[in-house]
Amino acid sequence: IKLKNALVNDDFNTAKTSYKLLVSKLSSLSDLNFKEPNEVKNLDHLRDSFITISEEIIALVNISNPTENKLYVQECPMANQSQGALWLSFSDQIRNPYYGASMLKCGSVVDSIP
Repeated sequence: IKLKNALVNDDFNTAKTSYKLLVSKLSSLSDLNFKEPNEVKNLDHLRDSFITISEEIIALVNISNPTENKLYVQECPMANQSQGALWLSFSDQIRNPYYGASMLKCGSVVDSIP
């Protein structure tokens, strides 16, 4: 959620810090290879990696939701070269991490996890 919020706010420094922490945690749970944090040079690189990270986290949360809060699975149909991309949010209001301020409300809620 911290990474998603930093991407929504177009905040590269916070997003990169959150990405580094998240990749270190996910690497022990997944066999996917994420970009090394030092390879991430800008928000576009982070947003590309966020597609895979979101897919992994959504799969993990569907198995065992680690929070008592309801989570919303949201999708931007234009992200990922118009193939669409998902993310999680604690709110049903759309705040698009793939385009930030330029398309803040682009997307929809496609599922929820109790």
